[in-house]
Amino acid sequence: MSIVAWILRFTSNSRKHNNSMRLTGTLTVSKYIDTKIWTKAKQDVETMIRAQKQMLQRFEKTNEMLTNCNALSASRLKAVAPEFKKHTQLLQDMKKDLDYIFKKIRAIKAKLTTQYPDALAEAQRSSLAEECEEDQLPDQICESKEQSNAVNETSSMSK
Repeated sequence: MSIVAWILRFTSNSRKHNNSMRLTGTLTVSKYIDTKIWTKAKQDVETMIRAQKQMLQRFEKTNEMLTNCNALSASRLKAVAPEFKKHTQLLQDMKKDLDYIFKKIRAIKAKLTTQYPDALAEAQRSSLAEECEEDQLPDQICESKEQSNAVNETSSMSK
């Protein structure tokens, strides 16, 4: 039940007034309620507008800070980009060199495997034994390495 309806009911149940008085009282109460509701709504709207203005100010400050950060990052990137490019090129050249070196090592190893298979196998075993002694690796690891080397040697010999 709305406030206006309640007031109308209350006024109609109270003392009997003539129709003109009742109509005037109803309009006055209705105006009063409308005024109160409008005032409260206006206050709420003003509060929301203030809150929105504060948020807008915060967003504008944040936007300005992000713009400054972006500009600073762009300037630093511009300063560092040539050096970064040189380092990237250096790494690419090093990779090419290492690929070439490993290709040559594989070719030499294949040539040694075909020409001197026994000597190469013995050299690999002695190298592995030295590595195990220097690193003080457990015997199980050294044995598994020896077994994998033996498998690699037999597979490379069959090629």
